[in-house]
Amino acid sequence: SVKATRNLFIGNLDHSVSEAELRRAFEKYGIIEEVVIKRPARGQGGAYAFLKFQNLDMAHRAKVAMSGRVVGRNPIKIGYGKANPTTRLWVGGLGPSTSLAALAREFDRFGSIRTIDYVKGDSFAYIQYESLDAAQAACAQMRGFPLGGPERRLLALCSSRCS
Repeated sequence: SVKATRNLFIGNLDHSVSEAELRRAFEKYGIIEEVVIKRPARGQGGAYAFLKFQNLDMAHRAKVAMSGRVVGRNPIKIGYGKANPTTRLWVGGLGPSTSLAALAREFDRFGSIRTIDYVKGDSFAYIQYESLDAAQAACAQMRGFPLGGPERRLLALCSSRCS
């Protein structure tokens, strides 16, 4: 499981979400030091944000209380941001028929990809993004995604082990 940190990733946000709206929803759980909102181009997935709390306890309380709650119009997804962030993502659970093109297509909606290390037939790949935000968004949103059929679930891990 992902190590708890004071950084929260907030996914599935409405494109129109504001920093004030996020602060209102989360500030009762502790002191928020930073809010960064990312809005991918239309059709490239929902908006997402990173909230940095003053300490881990505050972040944990916010995560427990707010997971699945509606902010704006959508029920939000919350994960921990990485303490030791990396732009490299490990993706497991790939089917034998997975192609490089399919990986590129599914993962480039989060941001521009620098490289994909994948040998056809392998059950895993490494995807290196240009930006940290893109890697974290992909990690949070693609975990459990059925790529190559509903019976296969992706494992996406962005961990400092991979870097």
